[in-house]
Amino acid sequence: EFSGFVSGSDFEMKGYFGNILAYAFLPDEHLFINADFSSKNFNLDEILETERGSSSENSTLRFSDRVNYNLNLNIDNFKFRKFSSTQNSGRLIQRNKVLFVENAQLNSMDGSINIDGSINGKDNFTYYINCNAEFDDVNIHKLFRDFGNFRQENLTSENLRGTVDASVQYASTLSPALYVNPAS
Repeated sequence: EFSGFVSGSDFEMKGYFGNILAYAFLPDEHLFINADFSSKNFNLDEILETERGSSSENSTLRFSDRVNYNLNLNIDNFKFRKFSSTQNSGRLIQRNKVLFVENAQLNSMDGSINIDGSINGKDNFTYYINCNAEFDDVNIHKLFRDFGNFRQENLTSENLRGTVDASVQYASTLSPALYVNPAS
């Protein structure tokens, strides 16, 4: 069990860290984490910011081939780039460089969202994302604004008003910097 603050974000973890000593001292050993993770305020932008002050826009997502985890999440307030959400819960699992999101529930953009999905990070240059999401009463203007109009210029947040209820099945490729390849 431990807790702390990183770049203004608080956290608390309770659980088991398997093989931690071997992982710390031997180069080919793996770490296994099974824990509950909670936070009142988790700002991923600030955590990803480097000492030189570069923003999360310049950060990349990398998957360790030595760390596997199963985290039960409970985050009151989350922020990343333009996106923010409250009452976040679910499970985050990483095994063999594949990240799974299970039973994620959150409130954002004036509505609620349920998500199950995965990001396959086995290829270091192209990640494959699959996602099933349920949107309930989400503000469509804020959805397009927060996600940068999904990197397209024809249908933008400036032209959209109202709310959306939707079931979405989504698949694409991402760069390690978390930018979607529009052709995918």
